[in-house]
Amino acid sequence: MLPQQSRPTLPRALLLHPRMTTVAAAEPASRHTKSLSIPMLPSLFGAGALDDKVDLLPLGSYCYRLKLFDSLTISFSPLINLHRKSELFSIFRVLKNVCSKETEERIQEEVMRPFQHRAGRKAHVTLHTMQARPSATLGPYPTLMRSIFGQLYLQLHRSTNDTFHASPIFTVKLAGFGSTDAGGPYRDVLSQLASEIMTPHPGKAFQLNPLFMQMGNEEDSAVVMPNVKMLESSQTPLMLEFFGKLLASFFVTNDLLAVEFPPLFWKLLLGEHCSKADICALDTRLLTDLDPMHLLERSAEEMEERFPGIGETWSTIVAENPHLSFGGVHFPPATAEGAELLIARVLETEVGRFRDVVSYIHSGFDQVVPLYTLQAFRWQKVELLICGSRRLSFEAFRSECDIQLPSDDCAMFLSVLETMTDEDRTLLLRFITGQSRLPLKSRIKVQHSGNKNTLPTSSTCLFYGGGCRPYSVGSRR
Repeated sequence: MLPQQSRPTLPRALLLHPRMTTVAAAEPASRHTKSLSIPMLPSLFGAGALDDKVDLLPLGSYCYRLKLFDSLTISFSPLINLHRKSELFSIFRVLKNVCSKETEERIQEEVMRPFQHRAGRKAHVTLHTMQARPSATLGPYPTLMRSIFGQLYLQLHRSTNDTFHASPIFTVKLAGFGSTDAGGPYRDVLSQLASEIMTPHPGKAFQLNPLFMQMGNEEDSAVVMPNVKMLESSQTPLMLEFFGKLLASFFVTNDLLAVEFPPLFWKLLLGEHCSKADICALDTRLLTDLDPMHLLERSAEEMEERFPGIGETWSTIVAENPHLSFGGVHFPPATAEGAELLIARVLETEVGRFRDVVSYIHSGFDQVVPLYTLQAFRWQKVELLICGSRRLSFEAFRSECDIQLPSDDCAMFLSVLETMTDEDRTLLLRFITGQSRLPLKSRIKVQHSGNKNTLPTSSTCLFYGGGCRPYSVGSRR
């Protein structure tokens, strides 16, 4: 229990915030687990309607239990063999989600120590950026081979694995440009790699990197996943392995690939349980289509049109469960229990579509960094290490800046920076550094450059620098 003399409190307004009115299990341990829903958190803490502060003493028992879990994690971690699955391994996968940040980072540091700061052999590539421009007349395979990713694959896929230990992985010559790569062109190429994955091809059937495609319907926000249709090509497995090598390199270095994959991708990468919510994030229509009551009302023809082969799947379920009464082999199922079993099988089929793709990515990743190292991390941390932070707040940008301007100009710069949106700050970060997400390898130097008639400049190579001309008070706009 928390000591009586130190009774922590929390402002009542925070507990009444809309985002704080529901407590739910972030990830149920199994499909049988029910989430805890509390209409208003103040009721848990016994807060009055007019109270300015809320006593956190009721959380004392929970804090005590979390400390016990933390101690258990510390005790278990030396006994865990991440190379193979066991009962201890299964226990550890649960404990790593409830231990303290310090314990989590200590375990991760121990696991990753042999793979940090390894000497790598940097490669040299020549890229034709004009050739990589999209064309509506080209199909997926020609588009893939002309893309930045395709050009890198052709020049690097035969490189030894120590190439992917280096940071940067390669120095780049941009054909038609007189750039000398001291870091800036390399980071710009990584930004283009990410942009190809996240940007639809003019034909909308796949992305500018056709190894990926957008999922869902037009009403959904863009959700990008590996393009399973590309597995029909014999070259695709090798390209996916190469992509896995790139992910492994970004995992152990400070280089970033600023993509936005859904949780389903990262959970498959780590071999974690995928929930119904993860799958429905790819297509919001699944929330309705896979509702048990809705399924019971659909005709066999409607279900077969929506999920080809589902009738045969139902016949298999009935044959595998002779001890259960489903009301016959009639399809769709006539009972809620039968509907639940069918939904679970459909969800597994939806996830299974991506397992082959991810297995090839696993193969490439494992050649650079042992795949078992991922088991020491939560999927959110793996995404952060590979992709960087999605949001770029004013405070985060400001903390990366070494501002060498007079006080008035400094105040003006910070004022403009604060009024920007996250998207604008991302564009500014890319202009200055060549990358669109944090963290950076060094701080940004903001200083005067040129005269009143010159445009802002950037230095993305030997150091990060942003140069702006002197501004008078009358020219702040």
